[in-house]
Amino acid sequence: METMSKLFINETEFDLSVTLHIRKGFHINGFEYGTVNFELRSKDQLEVSYGDMENGYLNGVSCSASIEGRDVSYTERVKEVGCPLDQLLNHKDTLHISLSGTLLSDKAA
Repeated sequence: METMSKLFINETEFDLSVTLHIRKGFHINGFEYGTVNFELRSKDQLEVSYGDMENGYLNGVSCSASIEGRDVSYTERVKEVGCPLDQLLNHKDTLHISLSGTLLSDKAA
C-alpha cells in the first residue's frame, strides 16, 4: 500500500511535537482516518509518511512546544475543500513551520 509524504522544515528555535490529522476520503465529513505524530527539532527537517492513496488528504496540523517554561500548542483545521489551508496542506510537497505571521507556509519566510 502506497503512502503519501511531505517534507516538514522547522524554522523556529523550538523543538516541536507535530500531529498530522488525516482526512478519511476526499470530502470533509468530520471523519478522521487517523493521525501521525512526530518530533521535529529546531532548524531541522523531516520527511513524514502518512495515510494512503484512498486517505491521503490532511485535514489539519497541530504543533506544540515548551516555550519559556510554558506548554504552547496551536492547531489549524481545514473547514472546506479548496480553502487556503487545504491548498497548502494537500498541494505542496514541502511545508515550513515558522512563527512569523502564519504557522505554515510553502516557502521560507
